[in-house]
Amino acid sequence: MSKPGPYCRQIGRWLKGRELSTAALTGTDVRALEAFVHLVSLWPFDRFNAEMGMRFALLAMQQKCWPLAKACIPMVLDWSDEDRLWDELRKEIIAEPIYGACPVCMAPGHDAIILPGGEKVCPLQVRA
Repeated sequence: MSKPGPYCRQIGRWLKGRELSTAALTGTDVRALEAFVHLVSLWPFDRFNAEMGMRFALLAMQQKCWPLAKACIPMVLDWSDEDRLWDELRKEIIAEPIYGACPVCMAPGHDAIILPGGEKVCPLQVRA
């Protein structure tokens, strides 16, 4: 019996099995979705950093493609985790990233996001 490939190689087959179309995905969306799925596999071991990474992956995708990311959660975890993890991710995400110089560290070349309550998060300053 052969070992299944990495999760990112199974996304198309998984979504097709759930009767979901991937037609709306751009090249950037595909890469962000692949990253999202790999971060889901990290979640049982490091929830904080995995959730932060998943939020950034979602922000790299078109918002209309977010349901595809949600649908991939049980591919990696359990069916019961789909709604629970998705609700956790949606608590602290805003779909309006800030562009230009990062307002947290003031360095150019990367973006920051604003969490509910106004907290600004720099992707280069994550909790270890």
